[in-house]
Amino acid sequence: MLQTCSALLRSGALKKGDSDPHGCFRAPPPPPHFPPELVAAMPSPDKVSEAWIAKSMDAVAFALSWQVLPKNAPIVSSTTRNYADIPLVVLSADTSPPPPEWSDEQVAELAVFDALRYAGHREFAAMSTRGVQRTVPGSTHDIHQTHPEVVIAAIREVLRQSR
Repeated sequence: MLQTCSALLRSGALKKGDSDPHGCFRAPPPPPHFPPELVAAMPSPDKVSEAWIAKSMDAVAFALSWQVLPKNAPIVSSTTRNYADIPLVVLSADTSPPPPEWSDEQVAELAVFDALRYAGHREFAAMSTRGVQRTVPGSTHDIHQTHPEVVIAAIREVLRQSR
């Protein structure tokens, strides 16, 4: 959807005020835990240009794409790395149900992505004899925002084990 919207905006086929069948101008609501000051500072689609929206969509689409994972994951999980007994806590986001408007193909892609992500997290944690992987129930990718207490506890645990 992000790539479709970006292409429509870049080509000029979609402009503000047009019919929006793809939901390109419907910004997702901010998470409920965001403070009002942060929500007020977030740009809304009606206050930025089509080009800015397209660039933002491109950045998010790239970050979520299959192009990023194959490049970054091997660097972290390379078998040539030796994590020995370094304390390591890998926090994984909980699997969220896909939005109801997603197609069967999008839902299937998400399931594959989640499976690869969890497998990678488990493999990474296993590279240290003291590595653990934990799924944080009710979390999103932004665990530090949705469950900061879990992140703080993991950092403290690693620090404690390091001493």
